Amino acid sequence: MTNRLSPEREAEIAEESPAVAAMVRFAETTGAIEGDDLKGLYRIATDLYAELNAARAELAAVRKELERRTEDVAFLERATLPELRRTIEHHKDGKQRWRDRAEKAEARLSAVLDLCDREQRNAIRWENPVPVPDWVAAVQRAALGDGKRTEATS
Repeated sequence: MTNRLSPEREAEIAEESPAVAAMVRFAETTGAIEGDDLKGLYRIATDLYAELNAARAELAAVRKELERRTEDVAFLERATLPELRRTIEHHKDGKQRWRDRAEKAEARLSAVLDLCDREQRNAIRWENPVPVPDWVAAVQRAALGDGKRTEATS
């Protein structure tokens, strides 16, 4: 049995992996491995090279996935956190706007009720009181929120 591989097979090995080809040439030239052992060595080396290529492909896929996820995280940090801060501030501002509106509405209601009280006092302060205007009672009922209930029960 010959220690050499066919020239075509040597070319295939050299093309697939220079390291495997160098290892096979070294084993052939030193005579350390002969015949079937040389073919076994070649088979082991070829299998290892195939596993190495598969591991490299998997590593490339993992790196690509890591890069994609890193970009996603960076995007979310840039886009989501400031947006959440703006939303929180908007809601805080909205609550304050509603408080301001409520305070203004209370102030206006107080002014209306003060006007009604003043009209009532003006009507009865004379020796001969004048009747309290009808609108005063209607406005007071509406301002206090019981205008419709009072009219419906009257």
